[in-house]
Amino acid sequence: MLPAYAFGFDYGNAETCGYLIENSVKRARVLPSATALGSLSELAEKRSALGDTYARPVDALKSDEYVIEIGGSEYFVGALALNDVRASSTGRGDVNRYWSPKSLAVLLTVSGIMIQEATYELYVVTGLPIETFTKDNREKVKSALDGEHDFVLNGRKRRAIVHVVRVVMEGAGAMIVYGKNEDVLQGVIDVGGRTTDLYVAQGQKTQVEMCKGKPLGVESIADLVSAKFSIKYNRPLTGRETRKLLRAYLTDSNYPVIQAYGVRPEKDLLQAWIETSIKDVAQEIISFVSSTWNASERGAVAADIAPVLLIGGGAYYFQKALIARVPHLIVPMRPETANAEGYLALANVLMNKIKAVA
Repeated sequence: MLPAYAFGFDYGNAETCGYLIENSVKRARVLPSATALGSLSELAEKRSALGDTYARPVDALKSDEYVIEIGGSEYFVGALALNDVRASSTGRGDVNRYWSPKSLAVLLTVSGIMIQEATYELYVVTGLPIETFTKDNREKVKSALDGEHDFVLNGRKRRAIVHVVRVVMEGAGAMIVYGKNEDVLQGVIDVGGRTTDLYVAQGQKTQVEMCKGKPLGVESIADLVSAKFSIKYNRPLTGRETRKLLRAYLTDSNYPVIQAYGVRPEKDLLQAWIETSIKDVAQEIISFVSSTWNASERGAVAADIAPVLLIGGGAYYFQKALIARVPHLIVPMRPETANAEGYLALANVLMNKIKAVA
């Protein structure tokens, strides 16, 4: 009998989170959503030029580097795509990314990292941004991911049998695990890499008319910082550079070495740009939340919605500004994995129902 796993799959524009239960223990794995066409053998050859020798091409990979081969195509996934390939992409802004071959490649990579068996079965719940949540798009996601998939991950042959058991609105996942079952109006502000989604439910029943999305997120900060850098130094920042800058800002760690024509900007200048950009994007998000959830002409925002959850990677950047406007805001311990955790909970219920009647 094949090992079967309920799996929460949150394929974000910036990062992907996989969540599963193994031996009654929940585990999450987050990796960058970036992918790029690549070749493991060519990568090993390039790295051997530095004097290293490898018995097998896969030995050239460092920790947390992943190469997947599927359907005749080979992809670098995650940090390897960001760090070693200039043409890497997360598919930002392309709604088709959610049902593209890259989506399947990322699903198989993150599940293959977490699961040790060569062959396994997945019962998947995933999500779509509110603005793209249509029946047709949900069917496209299911069609792209469902099926028996043979692949090679870091040189090891694998097989995954994937069942997409539900595609839900982004934000609904967090509501499942952190919301209430009482008959109350409750909401989620999900700030991701590219979008901010506002999700509202009465109890656990979606209130569609109050659910909206807008293209604002962490990558909006990156765009503004890159634009400021380009004006001053006549070149934009790369995705890898902005990612490292924003991470360094959050963790108060050493900023990456960045240069343009031999000039290295001072840390204080970069930090000032980041702080100004966060403030500007935060104001846009607050305006969006206010206009969508305005509870009165006196400017009350989400006064009739409680709890209000703030999730997604953007919570780390915008929490302070949003709490000033929505004081009853609640932020889960790991806001970036909250949706995937809820997807997992639903996937587990649906998997058990399917197996009970099989």
